[in-house]
Amino acid sequence: MSDNDSNNDDKKDEYKGFNIPKPQPGQYNPPPPPPKRNPLFSGFVMLLIFAGIIIIPVAIFIFGIGGALGSSGSTQGSSVSHFQEQVVDAGKSEDKIVKITIHGIILSGNQSMFGNQVVASEIIIQQLQMAAKDEKVKIILLDMNTPGGEVIATDEIYHEMMKIRKEGKIKIVTCMRTVAASGGYYLAAGSDYIIANRMTMTGSIGVMMPGYNYHGLLQKIGVQTNVYKSGELKDIGSGARDPKSELSKKEREVLQRMVSEMFLEFASIVAKGRNLPLATVTAPPIGDARVLSGKEAKQLKLIDELGYFEDAVKYARKGGDYTMVEYVRPLTLMDALLGAKHEQKKVTVQLLPFSPQMIKPGQFYFLSPFAY
Repeated sequence: MSDNDSNNDDKKDEYKGFNIPKPQPGQYNPPPPPPKRNPLFSGFVMLLIFAGIIIIPVAIFIFGIGGALGSSGSTQGSSVSHFQEQVVDAGKSEDKIVKITIHGIILSGNQSMFGNQVVASEIIIQQLQMAAKDEKVKIILLDMNTPGGEVIATDEIYHEMMKIRKEGKIKIVTCMRTVAASGGYYLAAGSDYIIANRMTMTGSIGVMMPGYNYHGLLQKIGVQTNVYKSGELKDIGSGARDPKSELSKKEREVLQRMVSEMFLEFASIVAKGRNLPLATVTAPPIGDARVLSGKEAKQLKLIDELGYFEDAVKYARKGGDYTMVEYVRPLTLMDALLGAKHEQKKVTVQLLPFSPQMIKPGQFYFLSPFAY
């Protein structure tokens, strides 16, 4: 058998089982077609890809929300270990100044749909607790830029400050920025030393409870409200009631008595914190709840010094070249998904305007007038 015959036999074997014409001499020899794939296998692969695209991100989102909710419980008995310490300004000493930022309106809880426009009271309380547990912390510096907020949220922060001061190991210094009024001043009064800019807006020492009366509007559109109640004042503050009725007058007396009681508590805290007679705090120009400049506040002995943040730091470092730190939340899974940076979600320069939804009718506020 010649070599040509042998090559022809090999080509016969090569095309055996395929319905492909034998190549003619000098003709291109195409490759055999690929074997057919199982359609069930292809469908299974596509299903896995779809699951990866849809299910995995949803699961990550759910776990991220769960983690956020898991850290939003009550402050009492909760852990503060989810904060990390970050150096702001290194000093020669290992002892520390902890800077706690209070920028925005003060509301209850530790999270809010309004983001950086608010101060979540539980977050501040947790930071105060963390500082109190650190033996190296000598000073807490409150960086304050707030018009105040909810009465209870503000008082809970103040209560935590008083616990720290009572122990006597840590001093609290407040630096007032643009605004430190009403509830902001309520907190400042609980510190050992207050520094404010000469043009800081402060004061507004008083209480308010917002509300609306839409009785006239309901009459115009022909709507009548029906309330079934167990007591005469169960629906106190109802906006549907005729403001000229005897019951409305009685309501105003009850609510005004509550406001006056809270104001007296506020005034007592200011008098105690600033070593002033209570009668001085309850009388004008302090007790009429007017807004005061930093310069006026200094004249009325509501602050200790006029200056800037650097002056507050200088005062805080009188005891030594302390290292200034702040507490930040570590980057969470949700932050990573949203492209957030590793930073504490607390600082904002936008104090006005606040969303009207922040100020809820029927709640009491230590809030300055330009915040609503």
